[in-house]
Amino acid sequence: MADLSRNTHSVRHFSLAEREEIRVGLAGGASLRAVAAKLGRNVSSVSREVARNGGRDAYRAHVADERAWRTSRRPRDPKLLVTIGCAPWSRRSSS
Repeated sequence: MADLSRNTHSVRHFSLAEREEIRVGLAGGASLRAVAAKLGRNVSSVSREVARNGGRDAYRAHVADERAWRTSRRPRDPKLLVTIGCAPWSRRSSS
């Protein structure tokens, strides 16, 4: 069963479905340019995705997606909120 607790990536990032399309294209011998055209993505984006995840011969969509989730930046509170009294909207008492 899929992990429904996950948030989705931004549209700037490859989805698991897009990564599967890349895998299928590479397995079928398609060029990176052809795969990128099919996805409607820039060829350099597809090239970087494949290179960072094992290359043409070792690319695995599921592994690439897990790695993307594992290494993505996690949301955090803005520094002004966590530093006491530094938020511009905070009213420090003058006493």
